[in-house]
Amino acid sequence: MKLLRSLILLFVPFISYGQNFLEMPVTVQMQNTSIVSVFNELENQLSFNFSYEAQLIDDSKKVSLNEQNKALKKVLKEVLGNDYDYKVVGTHVIIQSSLPPLNKRGGRFSYSGQVVGPDNQPLENAIVYEANRQTAAITSYDGYYRFNFRDKNHPVALNISYTGFRDTVIYVSPGQTQKVRIIPLPRQPILPSDFKTLEGKSAPALANAELQTMSDIKLVRFMVNDEALYVSKNLNTFNWQSAQVSLLPYVGTNDLMNGLTTNNVSINIIGGYTAQIEGAEFGAVSNFIQNDVIGFQAAGVSNVVGKNVVGFQAAGVASVVLGNLEGAQASGVFNRVKGHHSGTMIAGVANITEAGNNNPSIKGLNSQISGVANIHLKDTSNLQITSVWNQAEKINGLQISAFCNYTKKLNGLQIGIINIADTIENGLPIGLINIVKHGYKAIEFSSNETFRFNAAFKTGGNHLYSFLSAGIDTYISAGYGFGYTSNHKKKTSFNFDLSGAAVIDPDAETNSYMGTLYRAQLGLNYHFTKHLNISIGPAFNFLHAFSESGSSPPAVISKPSGVYYGQYYLEKSIRSQSNQSWFGWHCSVRF
Repeated sequence: MKLLRSLILLFVPFISYGQNFLEMPVTVQMQNTSIVSVFNELENQLSFNFSYEAQLIDDSKKVSLNEQNKALKKVLKEVLGNDYDYKVVGTHVIIQSSLPPLNKRGGRFSYSGQVVGPDNQPLENAIVYEANRQTAAITSYDGYYRFNFRDKNHPVALNISYTGFRDTVIYVSPGQTQKVRIIPLPRQPILPSDFKTLEGKSAPALANAELQTMSDIKLVRFMVNDEALYVSKNLNTFNWQSAQVSLLPYVGTNDLMNGLTTNNVSINIIGGYTAQIEGAEFGAVSNFIQNDVIGFQAAGVSNVVGKNVVGFQAAGVASVVLGNLEGAQASGVFNRVKGHHSGTMIAGVANITEAGNNNPSIKGLNSQISGVANIHLKDTSNLQITSVWNQAEKINGLQISAFCNYTKKLNGLQIGIINIADTIENGLPIGLINIVKHGYKAIEFSSNETFRFNAAFKTGGNHLYSFLSAGIDTYISAGYGFGYTSNHKKKTSFNFDLSGAAVIDPDAETNSYMGTLYRAQLGLNYHFTKHLNISIGPAFNFLHAFSESGSSPPAVISKPSGVYYGQYYLEKSIRSQSNQSWFGWHCSVRF
């Protein structure tokens, strides 16, 4: 592992820079004042602290400033000039003279120290971070830590962080050993006994609130060591490097700094853990990202992202995003987005979008395509296609399932055997069973010129609906259709139905299917009560005869007579095996 890390460092150029406070805007209007006074004003505006060696700043020098909403780093350049470097660590902005590149081949030296609290008791699990070499250590049970550094001529600036205590920055020299006493934050004293040991991979108790998001996933708990997760939670610094290579999430270029480093290119031989990807990442097994992915990510097994993805993810098994997705995911088994998504999710088994973010930042087209199920909670979906189950808070588009679709609000089409919606705002469910909780529902009994006894179940929105129907006379019919009603809540209204029904001869010796009866009918409706409606009107019929039916109609067919003359055309069509059409009527009662 040491050899691997040495090889990696030879080929990966390393650059880091501080962010956060340095990018924040400040306004300063001061005339002929000391540099320390300027620093005090900037600290008050952004609630941070400057850290620097006393001899570095000439406080006798007077400066005048008139800056409006200008980035802190630009204001510092106006005050100090171009010969200084700045790093953000915790709540500190460290000021140093411009440093030459670190000599990675320089001689080694070691440094050790101890971190204690105000009562002089050692603090276990404090994070000690060396800002110039971007490396960290965690104190042991007795508060001690130890570093092995290169380049004695490069200054050592240590930041000590401990939850509930003030960040502390110290400057040390080779061979120096120092006890550092840190002070609790007001009203938030945290004692060492409040922490669990890191031994045996047990995370610190106070880190659990953050780790619950990533560590809910067993693979993350198994592959990413607790020390790296703990450091990324409790240390506020930002590093960047053009590329990194890892064997495992804890064996690679960055060691404990994995979760605080942004990479343009990340190559993980087995798995890797990093703060952010702004480019491309490849992992033979898994990729774990603490913050965001902006670009492309591919893994043989899984991708897990702690915040947002803007780009494309591909995984052999699963991709999980704990923030929002803007782009596309493709996985062999499932995709899961805890926030909102805009784009396309494709999975062999299931796609799940929880939309748990109360302030969605992503808008636009989104679609889910899977082999078994699509679930899109608390948000609008434009397209869902699967074999078993589609579910969405709202559909503005199309739901297609070989079995069942569900949405609370439908603006578009549902196509499936079973379609369920709470409300249809502007759309239509197309299926054998359509259930609309807050919509048009009616049970209809009717008689017409062809079938004396008919029944239908109609359900849908306020205007468009679908229905199942059945009729019985000499022959039997079973059909499906669509309809439109002007306003089913008014006293008088009209409706128009289009349907197709199979005509069946129950006495046929071989094939009982006689053909398909297509029917269009207009209804003039009168509401006697809220739940009782009478409808009458004309109809038009077209029978497409089946040429290989097993029916034996009578040799002589009676001429049409009486109000049920439609039976004549049915028998004529079946006997001649030719299509027939005729006008008709209906009289219906709806409940």
